[in-house]
Amino acid sequence: PEVTKLSPLKRRPSMCSVHLDGRFAFVLSLAVVGQMGLRQGDEISLERIEALKSGQIRQKAMDDALRVLSGRGQSRAQLRSKLAKKQHPADVIESVMARLEELGYINDAKFAETRATAAAKTKKLGRRRAAQDLIKAGVERGTAARALEEVYEAHDSAKVARELVEKHLPRLARFDVQT
Repeated sequence: PEVTKLSPLKRRPSMCSVHLDGRFAFVLSLAVVGQMGLRQGDEISLERIEALKSGQIRQKAMDDALRVLSGRGQSRAQLRSKLAKKQHPADVIESVMARLEELGYINDAKFAETRATAAAKTKKLGRRRAAQDLIKAGVERGTAARALEEVYEAHDSAKVARELVEKHLPRLARFDVQT
């Protein structure tokens, strides 16, 4: 078949309709059209059509992953879970995860360190609770332990505990100590 027309969609300008032999065939993102070097007038094989369609599936997964990551940092496990919920194929998810890791968009060590720092300084959580949160987020125990060691080594937990007691003491003063 011959690519007879490539035209951007009106409501989704990042997408393009592909016409083969004068008939609408499918929709691709402009990124896939560019990556695959598709041009009007090209003769394409059925194998190339399948490659274009699989490229579109991968691009959709990549777009979904980047959208999730734009909100806040995610652990590798969290991102994998969110992509699986969107029903992307497992092999596509793994390929996207590898590419994002290669680009530096996902890094469990950085994620764990950032989360541990926030737990210690902003949320004023203890080390054990911070560890639970990291494990729950899907960070490997070894990675979580290294991040916690680095953050809590320089953190004065006793001082934080005193500050919390001082903050809540006036509220607790109205209670009778005996009961």
